Amino acid sequence: MQDSSHKMKKIFLTLTLFTCVAGFSQVTKLVLKKGQKFEVTTVNKVISESDVMGQTMESNIENTIVETYEVKDVSGNAIELQKTITKLKANMQVMGQDMNYDSDDKNATGQMAEAFSGLVGKEKNLQIDGNGNITREAEKDEAEISLMESVGAMGQQTGLTLLNPALLNQNLVVGSSWTDSSLIVVDQLKTKVNGIYTLLSKQGNSATFQYEGKQLVEGNMEQMGQSMAMKGTNEVKMTIILNIDNGVISEVSNTIDGKTNIEAMGMTIPATIKSTITTTVKAL
Repeated sequence: MQDSSHKMKKIFLTLTLFTCVAGFSQVTKLVLKKGQKFEVTTVNKVISESDVMGQTMESNIENTIVETYEVKDVSGNAIELQKTITKLKANMQVMGQDMNYDSDDKNATGQMAEAFSGLVGKEKNLQIDGNGNITREAEKDEAEISLMESVGAMGQQTGLTLLNPALLNQNLVVGSSWTDSSLIVVDQLKTKVNGIYTLLSKQGNSATFQYEGKQLVEGNMEQMGQSMAMKGTNEVKMTIILNIDNGVISEVSNTIDGKTNIEAMGMTIPATIKSTITTTVKAL
């Protein structure tokens, strides 16, 4: 009788503990409503050094992109978004040439103005599911592909700067970790990403995550009219602040250190890349 009573107490305590943990555990969910608007500002700085015929050549790229996202409709598991680039500023120093573009300058001319001016103000519709994955998206045109390549699109974990699907549907237990892998394809450039997310802290409606991982980049890209084949490895570290209330990113700080080999003009050019990407999101 005593053994039976002891077992019942154990079961009761176990169930009580489970109920308490379940009650306090919080799961990240994507909660968006029709009519919501967000502004996303991304600043990307890239410094690369390459060894060309025994000479070290340095390239510097700094870009600022401001986008707005509007929730056009929410129906079941389908969320319709409209994304618009409202501002674009780019500064590039590549192979001894300086190239600049600022969408605020309505009289801008040159190669970069021709490539990017058509993107500013252009509305793009896409659909995502409740997990933040893109389920429908219009094909990217040449200008958009060129922009993604030039601003270091391989540094992004997803095609959306507003969301990170890897952070959704996760139990918010401080100290917990999980692995994530993905494949990002931009035209002929493929990036395989694999890494570990860790929840560092949770305060109010914000959760702070750390990410450490690797990117394997391989494929072809075009820069300044020159086609280049590249293959390299990047070490990635990110700190991400997530809005727990809606599952939308509040802030991202991303650093990338990489080594790559570039095949161009009949030569193999080894290069190192250091990149910092910061993203901030605010509701409008």
